[in-house]
Amino acid sequence: AETTRRELSPATRGYIIGALEAGASAAQVATSKSLKPDTVRLTYRKRDDKPHQESRPRSGGLKSYSIRDERRVVRFVRANPKATWKSTMAGPNLDFSKRTYQSICEAYNITN
Repeated sequence: AETTRRELSPATRGYIIGALEAGASAAQVATSKSLKPDTVRLTYRKRDDKPHQESRPRSGGLKSYSIRDERRVVRFVRANPKATWKSTMAGPNLDFSKRTYQSICEAYNITN
């Protein structure tokens, strides 16, 4: 059985569920797909949680700024609507990348 941790495709999940419902054992299915039997059993047990056998989206990384920092940026941008990105990055005196400032502004529907 393979030991690398990889995500199962919807097709593989469907194959596992179909084979088990057709009467194959978890060990047989695991051997045919080079998986661990526990993976096969867990996939079958969680079949109702995934309507189309698709993985749930990842939560993403943590934000590099606090709500307080976010408010400072938004306040500065609203007080200085003609500010360039360069002056916006220097204004609130926070050490963020330009993209972080842009993301914060996008969240509040503030465009150039």
